[in-house]
Amino acid sequence: MSPSVAKFLVESHQQGASIVKSHDPYEQLTDREREILKLLAEGHTTQEIADMLAVSSKTVEGHKTNLMAKLDIHSRIDLVKYALRKGIITI
Repeated sequence: MSPSVAKFLVESHQQGASIVKSHDPYEQLTDREREILKLLAEGHTTQEIADMLAVSSKTVEGHKTNLMAKLDIHSRIDLVKYALRKGIITI
């Protein structure tokens, strides 16, 4: 392989890696996960959300677990702070 081709491949790989790293994890959330994120951040309980969306509280908990994993958030307080930073909710 010529040095110019090798350089091109290395640079392309590095650019691709930086694009993946800068990808916003919020974009990975489903519409339902985003909806539940907003409702949780607004202070609604799991049961309240379940009633609003006509689903079981277990379904809400599953979505909450998934969205927190995708966002790498480990507490409800951090979830609220994230929603404030992203402009999902306001004070």
